[in-house]
Amino acid sequence: MKFEPFRLERWLETRPCKYNLGGGPVRPMDMLELVEKVDLVAAYPPTKGSEKLREEISELYRHVEKDSILVTNGTAEANFLIANWLLDEGDEVVVQIPSYQQVWGITRAIGARVKRFHLIEEEGYKPDLEELKELVSSKTKAIFIINPNNPTGYKLSKDETQSICDVADDVGAYVIYDEAYRGTELDGFISPSPPEVYEKGISTTSLSKLGLPGLRIGWIVANEETVEGCWSYKDYVSLSHSKLTEKLATIALQTKNFEKIIKRARRIIRTTLEIFSSWMADHNEFMSWVEPTAGTVAFPRYHLHFDSVSFCEKLLKEEGILLSPGDFFQSPKHVRVHFAGHDEKVLTRALDKLHTFLNRHTVAN
Repeated sequence: MKFEPFRLERWLETRPCKYNLGGGPVRPMDMLELVEKVDLVAAYPPTKGSEKLREEISELYRHVEKDSILVTNGTAEANFLIANWLLDEGDEVVVQIPSYQQVWGITRAIGARVKRFHLIEEEGYKPDLEELKELVSSKTKAIFIINPNNPTGYKLSKDETQSICDVADDVGAYVIYDEAYRGTELDGFISPSPPEVYEKGISTTSLSKLGLPGLRIGWIVANEETVEGCWSYKDYVSLSHSKLTEKLATIALQTKNFEKIIKRARRIIRTTLEIFSSWMADHNEFMSWVEPTAGTVAFPRYHLHFDSVSFCEKLLKEEGILLSPGDFFQSPKHVRVHFAGHDEKVLTRALDKLHTFLNRHTVAN
C-alpha cells in the first residue's frame, strides 16, 4: 500500500510563520485547569481502552455501551483502522467533498474505487443528497462524511444524517462520520451520530479540536463486530495508546470537566468568529464565504487570479501568515482560515496583515 503525500499536514509542518491561521484546534488549554496531580504507574494501558474511559465516552452518546467503543491514538488512527478493516482493493466508496485529505488518501491507497459527492457552496454547503442517491449502488461498501465539516464548518441536521443513513441502508453500506469537531456546534445542538441511528453507522472523534490535541486520545463508536475488527488492526498498527494521556482524558471526560471544556471551546469560537465575520463583512470585494455553524475554521473563496497554493505561498512570504490552500481540500480558489487558534489580539493583527496583502494584489491586478 502506497500513500500519496499528505499535502496539508506537510504544508503545516514545514512552513515557519509569524501568524499560523492554517491549523485546526481550538486554542489549546492548560491541563492544570482540570487537574493538579495525577497518580499513575507507567504501565501499558488496556489496548482497547480502560473500562473507565470507555464508560465516560459512552455517556456522550445515546444507546451506546462501552463494548461498542475502541480507544485510539486520535481520530487519525481511528479512521485508518476503520478503512483498513472495512475495505479491500476494488471496493466502492463514496467520499464527501470538500473534506480533509486523510480519508480519501487512505481509501485510494487501499485501492478502493472512490466516488465523490459534494457539499453545495451556493446552498450554504448543504449536502447534495440527490447526487449521493445517484452515486451509491449495490457495490458501495461505505460512505465517508466529516461532520461538522472540515473545512467548511457546515453541520449536518438530524434529518440530513437520517437521509444519508437511509441511502446507505438501501444498499447495505456503512456510514462513517469523522466527528473531530463534535462539540463545537455554535447553536449547542449536537447532531445524532450514525451509530445512534443505524446498525452500520460508525463514528470517529477525539478531544483534539476541543483544545486538547496533545493528548492524542480518540475513539471509534460502532457495533461490536466493527470494534473487534478494528481492535485486531490496532494490535499491529500501534498496539496501545499512552496510559498517561488515557488518565488525563478520563479526567477531562468527567461530566463537570467536559462541560467546562465544551463551554470554553464554544466561547473561544464565538468570540473569534465574531471578529472574523466582521472582517469578512468589510472585505467582501476580496472574499466571499458561507459562515460556519460549527468548528474552528472558515473556508472563504477569494477573488484573485492566483491558484490557492500560490496565494498562500505569497501571503506567507510577504506577511508571515500561514493559511491552508483550498486545493488541498479539492476546492480551488479557496483558503482555509483557522480563526479560533489564537487570542483576539493576535487574530486581529493577522487579519490586518491579510487586508494589506489583499489590497496590494487587488490594486496590482
